[in-house]
Amino acid sequence: MEIKKEVGGIREEITKYLFWFVIFLIAFTIFFNELEKQCTTEECFNKMMKDCKKSNYRFDDNGHTFLYTINGNVEKDYCTVQIKLESLNINSEPSLKDKFAGKEMTCNIPYDVLDYVNILEEQRLLSYCSGPLKEAMLELMIEKLYGSIAQNFGTILNELEK
Repeated sequence: MEIKKEVGGIREEITKYLFWFVIFLIAFTIFFNELEKQCTTEECFNKMMKDCKKSNYRFDDNGHTFLYTINGNVEKDYCTVQIKLESLNINSEPSLKDKFAGKEMTCNIPYDVLDYVNILEEQRLLSYCSGPLKEAMLELMIEKLYGSIAQNFGTILNELEK
């Protein structure tokens, strides 16, 4: 009788330890699944982007430094990416630095688009974005377009008169 009590006590202890081990394993998996991966190469970031896995990548484009952060599946059927212009080229005009430095935008990109685009090179993705960085980019485009039209207004009028 005493042996049965001992076996029952051991079984109960093993069950208790097994239960806590499974809880720890689940918590460990959830914790490390939610961590953001630091990509150091464009290939790493593109792979993470295709799978919409949380990660970030600091990207230098002609002296302009961007921080791309994949936040994952925040909205259903979309991969959410935060793009921040951390710094501009040291040779950039001060007015551009004031307008752009530190600005960011959030892009909600449909999963089907992720299969055929490289987010680091795509201008077409701007339509999926919103935020102060996008607004500053659009303002600059309008200013340049307006300047070009104003500069060539006489030529444009002459062509229209023909």
